[in-house]
Amino acid sequence: MTRPIGSGRGPGVGVGDVMRTHVIAVHPDARLGSTAEIMRLGRLRSLPVTDDSDRLLGEITFGTCCAAIGRAVAEAGDGEALHQALEEILDTPIRAHMTESGDVVGDRLPLRDGVARLLRAHSGHLLVVGSAGRILGVLTERDLLERAIRTPRSPRR
Repeated sequence: MTRPIGSGRGPGVGVGDVMRTHVIAVHPDARLGSTAEIMRLGRLRSLPVTDDSDRLLGEITFGTCCAAIGRAVAEAGDGEALHQALEEILDTPIRAHMTESGDVVGDRLPLRDGVARLLRAHSGHLLVVGSAGRILGVLTERDLLERAIRTPRSPRR
């Protein structure tokens, strides 16, 4: 869910005005298998990892999940060893695989600066946090494209 451009913050548009506020996040104790399934079903490339107070702790990517599963399969061999390795890796807490969140901005960052940062980001998204480090939303390349397409344009003269 996004909010209309210009809602709430006075003059100028900030990242917080256009971010998606419905964010799916996972706890560091979530299991790798269920986290990968959430991303697969939601067609998500990554999920923020938060504590019980929604403070951002890091991030887990679909690629990281796939790589961990692939390593377990490659190292396991065949038969029962493969089955056991898969069970173990899928039951691993994601805290063992999460990374530091690199693309994090505050909700009051001017949208122009946020877009510039998003274009430099390799992840395709910015995680938006408040002053206490709590996750407030996410701004994705797709959100910006959809907003640009839906925004009414001035008639050309």
